[in-house]
Amino acid sequence: MASIEVTGFHCTDETGKRDVGSNEIAFCLAAFSINSYQQYDEFRRFYTRVNTGVDSGEDHSFNEPIKITVNEDDGAHPLRYLEIHVAAYEIDGRGDTGSLARSLYERWRTAVDEELYPYRNGRIDTDRSAWDGLSKAVVAKGSHQLVIADAWRMNIREPFEITTSAPGVGQSNGLYVGPAVGGVHRSIRGVQRFDSDPTRRTDRRFYGATDPLSSFRFDTHYYI
Repeated sequence: MASIEVTGFHCTDETGKRDVGSNEIAFCLAAFSINSYQQYDEFRRFYTRVNTGVDSGEDHSFNEPIKITVNEDDGAHPLRYLEIHVAAYEIDGRGDTGSLARSLYERWRTAVDEELYPYRNGRIDTDRSAWDGLSKAVVAKGSHQLVIADAWRMNIREPFEITTSAPGVGQSNGLYVGPAVGGVHRSIRGVQRFDSDPTRRTDRRFYGATDPLSSFRFDTHYYI
């Protein structure tokens, strides 16, 4: 059994041209299981959280942490990996923030789930899966501003091993440092890893965006 948890994010700097007052951030996360046959399996999870009043230099916790627990036997076949996709957006538009965020989340979920993984019971096309997922995050944004986009894999059997980038997303020593996606790039600082205690490891990921000019980070905790 393995678990991951994301409890919130940190806004390092939010100084874009749309930065008038505090910001509203919609955070979206999906996890797709991959079995020993290199197929997407039936275990899938989707989450979204919305935080308001976001300003530079602040930590923001979700009202409810995102936590996923998975066993090897949670799929039709023994599972090997979770492929994790994250996208976060600065909400930009008139109307109720919650409604705007929900509509954005549904567009993102539909794009990632139905368009990227219609072949989930077939063998994975390693040249397209994660990179297409990141591209879908860009397509789904509409008038909103993409501030975080990423994809990576966790080994369900060995959650503390070096996390690898998902196929199609380029890696160096297991750390994603690649081209910008929709104006968002993983910082050259890559991923910082902390072994908090014998049952938990933490990855801290850093991001920069060009429009709006901003930088964010968030922690993913892995448990055994």
